[in-house]
Amino acid sequence: MDTLDLLQELKITISPVLYDIINTLEPRIAESVEIYRRMLLEDEYPPLPRFMDFYLKNYRLKLISDLSKVSDKYFRKDDEIEIREVRKQHGTFSIYSTIKREGESYYFNTQQIIAGGNIQCMHFRYLVDTKLTPSPSVQLERAIRNEINQRNAFHKLNLEIENFENRLFEANLKLEHYKEKSTHEQILEICNSHSWLDRSSSNKERPVYTNLKELQETSDKKYILEISERDFKSGKYEDTLKVEIYRMKECIKKSLKKKDKMKAKYELSKVSS
Repeated sequence: MDTLDLLQELKITISPVLYDIINTLEPRIAESVEIYRRMLLEDEYPPLPRFMDFYLKNYRLKLISDLSKVSDKYFRKDDEIEIREVRKQHGTFSIYSTIKREGESYYFNTQQIIAGGNIQCMHFRYLVDTKLTPSPSVQLERAIRNEINQRNAFHKLNLEIENFENRLFEANLKLEHYKEKSTHEQILEICNSHSWLDRSSSNKERPVYTNLKELQETSDKKYILEISERDFKSGKYEDTLKVEIYRMKECIKKSLKKKDKMKAKYELSKVSS
């Protein structure tokens, strides 16, 4: 999906002049998006494959937001553009064009320059040379920024819901397996849930017990066995799993309701704009 298709999908309206400029810059934008994709994959903690499209689209929107911020304020809806020359050299992509407005012609030249620095290298700076008078409107740049913010909010909420669903699945699975175990195995599992109380272990990680006999070796371990047997008899451990299951279901329900409200508000903003 190229940049113009993305803007159309998100129902973001742009002027005919900016449409032609973006269309001219598309090979350069696509090249930058591909570099960004490779950079994400080479990161120490790369994004999951299913989230890659989200990051690439947001990056593409960011590039267009920067462009619209410096150039769209010069354009009117009835303007026409004639691109005279496109020049690429030394990391700079230049567009030399003429804007036709009410029978008059105005030159409009813009340069797309790769920003310097390790972090900024994936962003562009745009320079404009024209005698057109800018208007104070930043409607398009604000619309793209709002779109990015909305997408980030949805993404964050989807991750939150996914986390709750994973925890619900794990709690259900844990309870199911717990019920299938023998009394000895159930007590051992409860002991392992309390292993953080074990001060006799020299390891920084929590110890994992494989049998009940080893819990008789020291007073700390014996204490763990005693509270585990008490939790087993009272059903506290099983109740804790059930509470976790209930809590995750409620969290999912609450997050989905929040997502529906966000979606309704987002769709309303699209209609009103």
